[in-house]
Amino acid sequence: MSDKRLLDNLEKIGVRHFSYSSGSSHLARFIFNYVHRSAEDRRKDVIGEAGAIGTAVHTAVQENIAHGIDIDDAIKAAIIYFDEHPACEDLVKRERFREVIAPMSTNLVEILHQSGFTNCEEEHKFSVELPDIALPVIGFVDLVGDGIFAEIKTKCPVKTRKLKDGSQGWGKGRIPASEPEHAHVMQAALYQYAMGLTPSICYTAEHEAKIFTPFNCKSLQQANLDRSLEEFRQKLLMKQNLIRLSPDAKKLASIVDPEWSHIYIWKIDDELRKEAKDLWQL
Repeated sequence: MSDKRLLDNLEKIGVRHFSYSSGSSHLARFIFNYVHRSAEDRRKDVIGEAGAIGTAVHTAVQENIAHGIDIDDAIKAAIIYFDEHPACEDLVKRERFREVIAPMSTNLVEILHQSGFTNCEEEHKFSVELPDIALPVIGFVDLVGDGIFAEIKTKCPVKTRKLKDGSQGWGKGRIPASEPEHAHVMQAALYQYAMGLTPSICYTAEHEAKIFTPFNCKSLQQANLDRSLEEFRQKLLMKQNLIRLSPDAKKLASIVDPEWSHIYIWKIDDELRKEAKDLWQL
């Protein structure tokens, strides 16, 4: 099958570039999000509570690191953003998440300053071509410094069983002990390939923050980054092979297992989940 057919089908479904999110997504979610649904549909999606707190912490950290705004003022702006964002209908969860914005932001700012991130550029956009991938891959890097970049990952408190007094119990957001999560390494590998800078992955939670670099973990050393980048490229190739077959979401759904039992693949609101099940005729 020719590249023209692939490009024509990509045009029909309105995909004009790839991203880390689209490239790394499960095949079934890719069909649902990028073949069945339009870009306009995706823009209307309401960000979840984890995304809302992630954006709030990103806001505080970037305001301080990139713009020199006092961290207390930056945190106030982040909390205002969170309060204005109707992402979490669970009021107990929402209040708990609101409480941790300040310590998560402060912990991360401290470790970033210690690691040399000052006067950085925020949300740096890149566009890169990968071998045999028909469209450019674009992305936005959280922080870019002098020869280095950082991707920020937030780890929120987790609901546990209720306590004896009836109040809600909470577990700590878990930061990786010795190596960053593989999905985050694959993302860093793409960004490093695109920008040629030294990667770092920064995790923050209520009680601690940790930064991984090629100097303190094997995952971010060049040989492992190269393998992770190739893994990402192979994921994109699989999606291209699907789109070559057809731009029709129903036809593609008929040959891809949706894996409904996988909680993280289909961690979406009930209305979207029903729409997805209708696509797979379930």
